[in-house]
Amino acid sequence: GDVPLSVTLTVLSSIITVFTIPPVLLYAFDAAGLGGAGAVKLPVGQLLVQNVVLVLLPVLLGMAVRRFWADWAQKAKKRLDKVAFPALLVLAAVFFAANRQIIVQHFVSLVWMVSALILAAMALGALLAAVFGLPGRQRRTIVIEVGMQNSAQAIAVAGSPFVLNNEAFALPAVIYALMMNVILLAYIGWCRLAKP
Repeated sequence: GDVPLSVTLTVLSSIITVFTIPPVLLYAFDAAGLGGAGAVKLPVGQLLVQNVVLVLLPVLLGMAVRRFWADWAQKAKKRLDKVAFPALLVLAAVFFAANRQIIVQHFVSLVWMVSALILAAMALGALLAAVFGLPGRQRRTIVIEVGMQNSAQAIAVAGSPFVLNNEAFALPAVIYALMMNVILLAYIGWCRLAKP
């Protein structure tokens, strides 16, 4: 895909969610008929700091290293390219091992809905990219970005004693985290095989 586009979309979505999560949560509570929607207080300041520390600062640091130490950055990139994907797989395995009981217990009831949501988002991303006439790399990046969501943030919002304090609300996000990796890895594999 297109790495600068991916990083830009990740940074923008991380910042936007600070402002969109509260009204989306309130709407979801009202739509589900759950009481106490007005009591949902999202720590916007903490989320903003988290996103700045975890997303914006590393991006700015990477840009500075690439600008001022280009040779070193190129050497480091070659090494990091070899370990980045295996490290991601290890982190995902640790996450799912820690949550395996919850995943097994609710997998069947949630897997089809969550998978449909991921596939619908990817299809909509592909459609919008086609409507705007984006070339293949940008189109693939959009499809991956709309399918890949910040499940860790959703789990944190659901389980946090400062926000919802209800681990049951985290279940769809846990299943989403698993299925987005499966579906998107299948999509990436398909893209590689389809390349001329």
